[in-house]
Amino acid sequence: MRLCVYLEYIRKKLRILTLIENLITTFIGWLIGIPAGIWFLGQYVNTFSTINLEYTRYYNWSTILIASVFVWICSLSTTLFISRRIRSI
Repeated sequence: MRLCVYLEYIRKKLRILTLIENLITTFIGWLIGIPAGIWFLGQYVNTFSTINLEYTRYYNWSTILIASVFVWICSLSTTLFISRRIRSI
């Protein structure tokens, strides 16, 4: 009986640790990714600009918001899947 309680305690701690790690990693990547993505978009657009045709980068806060929501949904779904796997250990 004690072993079962101990294993459940360890599973719970693993799930919490996984959630915290995933949220921190996602947050740091999100903070770094937004300015890096804007910079990369500028570099990408400048690569294809020519003397005759000039492209300009375009983004607005709604596209950043949509991308951010997508990133956070993927992160939380990953945490959910990992949590289910830990529960089955």
